[in-house]
Amino acid sequence: MVAARSAQRKSDKQALSAAHARASREGGVVVEKEQVGPDGHRAISYLIEKNKGLTPHRKKDVRNPRVKKKKAYEAKKKKLGSTRQVYKGGEGRGGYKGELTGIKSGLVKSVKL
Repeated sequence: MVAARSAQRKSDKQALSAAHARASREGGVVVEKEQVGPDGHRAISYLIEKNKGLTPHRKKDVRNPRVKKKKAYEAKKKKLGSTRQVYKGGEGRGGYKGELTGIKSGLVKSVKL
């Protein structure tokens, strides 16, 4: 019984594949026959169930939000380093020249009591 069912499925799949190939050669579209269940209702398709619509191709990084944020952070750091002088550690040539990212002389963070 199991073997017969799997053979039936295989033959159905081959027939559908052949119909699609024939339709693509002729420029038509194959409309699959809807299955009506024992309760009298039609079964919904995978496309309807998932309701994804027309979605553009997305990169693999989008699937993992942690990796996406990590890469975005690295890109922002790289961009910031190219636009503004950022202290990267160590003493440069010619000795110490103060804090490279800048110290605001007028900034007071203490609270007067």
